[in-house]
Amino acid sequence: MAEFNLQAIADRRVQLGISTANMAEKLGMKSPSMYWKYEHGQYKFRAEDLPKLADALKCSVSRFYARDSAETEHKPA
Repeated sequence: MAEFNLQAIADRRVQLGISTANMAEKLGMKSPSMYWKYEHGQYKFRAEDLPKLADALKCSVSRFYARDSAETEHKPA
């Protein structure tokens, strides 16, 4: 099962040099601290936010999901 990966979101934002203030603005949030709370798991991103998040981070929504290590290591016999 794929798990939502907040660290991938934070890493990509930093990689692109985007501030939390800029992300908050792109996602229509009231403040950078509100975005920070989403990025750090205090709030959960809504499904409808994911396309905007992917657009801001110039990647696909699938990048936000980490595969379960047991699933990725499974090789059919």
